[in-house]
Amino acid sequence: MPIRLEVSEYEGVVRTTVSGPFQVSDVRHHLQRITHSRAYRLPCLVDARAVGDAKMSPRDLLSLAHLAHEALGSLAVAPCAIVVDSERHFARARMFAAFVAGWLPIGVFRDPDEAETWLMVRARRLAGAVRATGQRWLES
Repeated sequence: MPIRLEVSEYEGVVRTTVSGPFQVSDVRHHLQRITHSRAYRLPCLVDARAVGDAKMSPRDLLSLAHLAHEALGSLAVAPCAIVVDSERHFARARMFAAFVAGWLPIGVFRDPDEAETWLMVRARRLAGAVRATGQRWLES
């Protein structure tokens, strides 16, 4: 499967690796695993540097955004950082981030260390805001 999911409760992060071309069915299966395992509660670091020559049109990205919203849109989802290796993938990942911006905080990066730093800062801020309001973010 081109999308690998590793949930590290110890680190408090979900690490997803995307390698090679992927299909909508791969994304659907991945979203089912995230929902079933409740991994959406943890910050997610997506390493998409090995995607290769994925040909995703803006329409394909919008379809993926709708698919993600169907699976996760009603849940309190932790932030997600996506690491890419080319300008084309950077532009496509930013477009996807724009499509889900209202409900899923996504940062797009070329450097994995910058992505991880951004992710942890966002996760700490969110956890602090949740504690301050008394919400139950990790129990949604």
